[in-house]
Amino acid sequence: MEEKNALDKLRNGEKVLCPKCGKAFLKPYGTTCDKAHTFDCPECDFYTHYHAEIEIE
Repeated sequence: MEEKNALDKLRNGEKVLCPKCGKAFLKPYGTTCDKAHTFDCPECDFYTHYHAEIEIE
């Protein structure tokens, strides 16, 4: 079974501890987990941004 990366876990609504401060869980910015492109830590300045891959034929 393939292990999910942190971004997949975040998008599925699973809790991921902040890799920078380790004090809080990352939260979606401005929307729900399944729609968010940015997740940030409420305790420090860490954030991660997801860029959707779009294939144009």
